[in-house]
Amino acid sequence: MLVKSIRLKNFRNYKEALFKDFEKINVFIGKNAQGKTNFIEALFFLIRAKSFKNAKDTELISFNEDFCEVEGIISLKNVENSFKIQISRYDGKKYFLNDKEVILKNYKKAISPVVFKPDDLYIVKNSPQDRRKYIDDILISIDSIYAYNLSSYKKILFERNKILKDYNKNLKLLDIYDIQLAKYGSKILIDRLKFLKNLEEFSKKYYKDLSKDDFKILYLSTIPPKKSLEDTVDMYIKILKTVRNRDLDLKITTIGPHRDDIDFKINDRSVKTYGSQGEIRSVVLSLKLGELKLLTLKNNINPILLLDDVFSELDSERRNYLFNSIKDIQTFITSTSAENLKFNEAKYYLIENGTYKEIK
Repeated sequence: MLVKSIRLKNFRNYKEALFKDFEKINVFIGKNAQGKTNFIEALFFLIRAKSFKNAKDTELISFNEDFCEVEGIISLKNVENSFKIQISRYDGKKYFLNDKEVILKNYKKAISPVVFKPDDLYIVKNSPQDRRKYIDDILISIDSIYAYNLSSYKKILFERNKILKDYNKNLKLLDIYDIQLAKYGSKILIDRLKFLKNLEEFSKKYYKDLSKDDFKILYLSTIPPKKSLEDTVDMYIKILKTVRNRDLDLKITTIGPHRDDIDFKINDRSVKTYGSQGEIRSVVLSLKLGELKLLTLKNNINPILLLDDVFSELDSERRNYLFNSIKDIQTFITSTSAENLKFNEAKYYLIENGTYKEIK
């Protein structure tokens, strides 16, 4: 996948900007709060139709404007397509593929970019919710069935929790929700385990190259997975019945994929508990490179890589390893300085207050 051009109108602090003729590596230099991350966000938004910051659509519109527009040309397997999204404060969001208005499902032809930003360095140490979100976001981007199952699970979980909080509890309805929750929750569990096994396979190699140590990903499930989906569902329902009194007392569902966690281990030691800053950086870098490899094999096409101000967080060894690992990937890099970002074939931009100019 190659991004050929992108045009921004009233997007964040960009009033009007056209970037075109991108190289394999594209570097955006500028001081903080000038629009570098906004550009990366616009690229991601063009492809995935949402912000990686989880911002509301209307928050993307420039101040004192009623709409914004992001449009770009993307080449997929040597076929160029025009993508465009319009957001209005009054009429919502519209999607256009090759100048024809389409629904969201038909718009998402391009595969998800891989984003590496400073916040990602805290995945290891942050809350279980952050780690679940990390793998859910990737799975949603590559598997529409997983996205549907997760959405259904959240809706059923919400209804079940409402009953648990209700003074006049409808236990018969709770039985029905238990069956539905087990059905979707088991599918989510099995898909997460399969995905993490593949991610571990690729990330393990990258981590071995960086440190020579062994790397593992451990999924900490509140439901013991069984050999088949049917057996897992049965087990899930039994455990829900076992913990029902506790759930009623606490007025919340205490088991399921929404309570699971992921642990990263180096030589069987938990990185969250014992990992140094250097080890944590190597783990996250390995995960991102593993994600790139996984998406490439899954889609039979290279995704693009968005590196948002992460080079200041990596030492020279990790920077060089990252550079050598992404030679075939179109990459967009933001930084406050061009130091340590010298490439033979690259395009450089200076970003200042929502405007840009090419620099040598």
